[in-house]
Amino acid sequence: MKGIFLILVLASLAGHGWTQEANSHQYSSAPETSRFQIVQSKHGARLTFNIDKYTGNVFLLVKGESGVTWQLIDSEEQLYDETIPNQVNYQLFTSGLGIRYTFLINVNTGITWELVEDKKLDVFWWKVLE
Repeated sequence: MKGIFLILVLASLAGHGWTQEANSHQYSSAPETSRFQIVQSKHGARLTFNIDKYTGNVFLLVKGESGVTWQLIDSEEQLYDETIPNQVNYQLFTSGLGIRYTFLINVNTGITWELVEDKKLDVFWWKVLE
């Protein structure tokens, strides 16, 4: 009888361990109205971004000569891009499907940029999505 009880207890504990999910943190939990936010792609630390949600400037975390630093990602200019001063104007979205499914959107106008990578030069830039 004790053996059966022990087996039932161990079986219930083992099942509980397998059902736990490993949640990965992909963005900071800053308030919606905050100016800056750190976002990390599911593809790893190589794609860690710092977005200024007021201006749309997005920085990539890179290794520099003196350590880790933020590097501005260049962007194609959009003539009809409008912003409201001192307000959140941009949002960054990154998908778990791939780097090319990383987008920057102006939440006021809907203008969207996609992240493009030149693997030969090892650089990223924002290209207007048409």
